[in-house]
Amino acid sequence: MNRVLPVIYGPTSSGKTDYALSLSLSTNIISADSRQIYRYMDIGTGKDVGNAAFKNLNTPKIINKKIHWGYYYQFNSENPVKLWLLDLVNPSQSFSSVDWSLLTAYLINKYEDCMIVGGSGYYIKTLIDGIQNYNLNNNFALRKKLEKLELGKLQEILGDIWPDRLAKMNNSDRKNPRRLIRAIEIAQNKNSDKSMKFLNSVKVRGVYLVPDFEYLKTKIRSRAKDRLKKGLLDEIANLLKKGYKWDDPGMNTMGYKEFNHYFSSEKSKDECFEEWVSDEIKYAKRQMLWFRDDKRFTKVFTAQKNKKSIKKEIASLFREGISRDLSRA
Repeated sequence: MNRVLPVIYGPTSSGKTDYALSLSLSTNIISADSRQIYRYMDIGTGKDVGNAAFKNLNTPKIINKKIHWGYYYQFNSENPVKLWLLDLVNPSQSFSSVDWSLLTAYLINKYEDCMIVGGSGYYIKTLIDGIQNYNLNNNFALRKKLEKLELGKLQEILGDIWPDRLAKMNNSDRKNPRRLIRAIEIAQNKNSDKSMKFLNSVKVRGVYLVPDFEYLKTKIRSRAKDRLKKGLLDEIANLLKKGYKWDDPGMNTMGYKEFNHYFSSEKSKDECFEEWVSDEIKYAKRQMLWFRDDKRFTKVFTAQKNKKSIKKEIASLFREGISRDLSRA
């Protein structure tokens, strides 16, 4: 019988974690957040674990890198849960969607009652659909050459050598030079037919939160102001004191990277703040493209609804959907 994996996805500031914690469907919530994986970066990433205690565990030998393994036990939620995949690596460490998927698959295989919650669409997409060309060698010489080309030329090259891939790209990816360069790199590699699957006998049952975008922009700005008040700049200063650098993977995170010019006295705090808010809004737009037409995800429009009614709707969708999926398995 196939297992059913509940997933709550939505853009930043849409209330995903809050809704997940209110459900009584799972005791293991797996965070799909590419920013909250970093240690010492709590305020800027919105890593609100309250008074939850972290339980250190022996690191599973799943990925070939040093990680901080364990979970936060959330006592005060309506349904006490374990929160996984927070504070995994130091800001200087790299961490990929494959790393995240391997750890998530490990947890899903170990615990029956898991739920994925987060807004990192590429992480979730990699987990539930697998990834092509996962061990394709990087061609840095080709990348260096392609990085000098304009966006239109990159699109032209990909269209010539791999038209199907270009046609399947969403508008955001078509305008993303990094994604285009990687696709060209894959297309020109003779060994690009290798793929990797992470989940077996698991059926995805997803909820996709769709907020009113104008309201979401207001909420993003309000939340950013709140994080500044909570001490974001002090948090960044402490990271720099610890020896982390602006080109470290973690420091390239929204809410941190924008203040590089503030700490170098090139821009004012207000200028950096506005840049941060703008980046968050652009990111939310990109997030709303993921799973938009995916039949595994049911849209929940949150505009003009109170939280209580939204929680009931999500719970109902999961319970009915999981029951139906299991009966068909």
